[in-house]
Amino acid sequence: MPKRFSMTLPLWLVVLSLLLSACAPAAPGPTSSAPAAEESSGENAAMPAVAAQAQTVRLAIPADESTLTPYSYVFGYPGYYLMKLVYDSLLELDADNIPQPWLAESISMSDDGTVYTLTLREGITWHDGEALTAEDVKFTFEYYVAYPEQSRFARISRQVASIDTPDDATVVLTLSAPNPSYPLSLADMPILPQHIWQDVVDPKNFAATVGSGPYKLVTYEPEQFYRLEANTDYFMGTPTVAELVIPVIVEQSTMFSALRSGEIDTVSRQVPAELIAEFENSGGLETVQGPGFATTLLQFNSERPPFDDAAVRRAIAMSIDRQELVDVLLLGFGTVGNPGFVHPSSPFANLDLTLTYDAEQAAAMLEEAGYTDSDGDGVREMADGEPMSFQFLVYANNPERIRAAELIRDWVGEIGIELAVQTLDPTTVDSLVWPDFDVSQGRDFDLSMWGWSAAIQTDPTRLGELAATDPAIGGLNIGGYSNEAFDALAAELRATLDADARRALVQEMQALIAEELPFVPLYYADGTYAYQPDVYSGYVFVKGQGIINKLSFLPR
Repeated sequence: MPKRFSMTLPLWLVVLSLLLSACAPAAPGPTSSAPAAEESSGENAAMPAVAAQAQTVRLAIPADESTLTPYSYVFGYPGYYLMKLVYDSLLELDADNIPQPWLAESISMSDDGTVYTLTLREGITWHDGEALTAEDVKFTFEYYVAYPEQSRFARISRQVASIDTPDDATVVLTLSAPNPSYPLSLADMPILPQHIWQDVVDPKNFAATVGSGPYKLVTYEPEQFYRLEANTDYFMGTPTVAELVIPVIVEQSTMFSALRSGEIDTVSRQVPAELIAEFENSGGLETVQGPGFATTLLQFNSERPPFDDAAVRRAIAMSIDRQELVDVLLLGFGTVGNPGFVHPSSPFANLDLTLTYDAEQAAAMLEEAGYTDSDGDGVREMADGEPMSFQFLVYANNPERIRAAELIRDWVGEIGIELAVQTLDPTTVDSLVWPDFDVSQGRDFDLSMWGWSAAIQTDPTRLGELAATDPAIGGLNIGGYSNEAFDALAAELRATLDADARRALVQEMQALIAEELPFVPLYYADGTYAYQPDVYSGYVFVKGQGIINKLSFLPR
């Protein structure tokens, strides 16, 4: 018999949910400095039980996010979450990252984990008044496959072997392989209106923002601001803020000065560690804090010598004092990276993995591998005689990552490898590391500071995406790493339904990552966010992701 959930989750998803919601026992959950933020018995217990109403909230973001369509938003955070204010998914993650019914009022899974049947809610319309039907859902899956460029959602759609729509309210998805975590993907992928997109052949440059979400994009001034108006007919209730004005403020210091002065009401940036105490003790601002699942890492280009040599990657990793990064950059508000990538507090984490800071051993490892400094200039040479001197890319608008890159440069320099920190605008870095967000297009960099948003930690079974050779599986393998043993485990994981077996495979994959180090997980910063409570205080902290999300602006 098929397994089913509407507002009650089936056993397999309950087990998955319990595992996922346990991802941060080391941090007791979101905490707020606001006296009014009393705990409730609801799913968002650490936040106010009822959201305050507001006419306008001014929310600052650090970079332009283009036109906020599923093809045009720029960054995973906050761009993706702003886009999701305009567009909806079949399911939506709650504050514990558990998928809940959204456009779909129910979903069932076949016993073999390959067939998902969804029933859509009645009466949902697009912003222009057209009805949202199963045909829109079918069209969306097919469109992402037909136009995969600039869209990470093609990865989700490609898992579907066939899609049927027996009526306007029913969607039947048959996957090419079992995937009990697929509801997490369904909560990730926004649905497109067929009548708007069906003739679009250049989705990246298509700017007609018509969704079904709680907000409508009514004004966009590039590099300046956005204005979103509430969709008063929204099927999940009228949004609690009538208007969101979203200015682009690139400089971090300028952004937080504007927050202090009341020129803006909240920001998408996390409060820098050095400002947390000040903001928590501020008479006007309030803060909310919780575990952060975003991963900051050092990314190697494994296709380019000498980073195709695991000995070099490990030597560099061993020369980095990751605990000092947490202590100095985050002032202790964070967790040292698990060398296998998965957050240490996750039930999927392999806690037997170690990566010791030892510069002397790192230097000896390079010496043994034949990377010596023959001319005594302090920089080792590669086999072809070229010096081990490389460009180290980092976003110019991220002071924390810039400082981390500078510290790493100094540490790595002590073992005879010269890194030149190059600060570039984020779009340029992305074009070199991940051109068109498509790993099959290659890469043009040596090393880069990088980060993955909370979604990868939320579903650790996506680990294969970070390091599998086949772009169809390793859609996030920006370093071009290739390892047959890892590929075999990733393929086995895709074909395995048993929860315990999947967890064991994920732990094996982590062990390989920790051994081969295609990237170095540096740290996971805790999330601290600040806002003006006199304007609005209904924010919902989604574990590991922060307060800029759809739930923050909906009644509950």
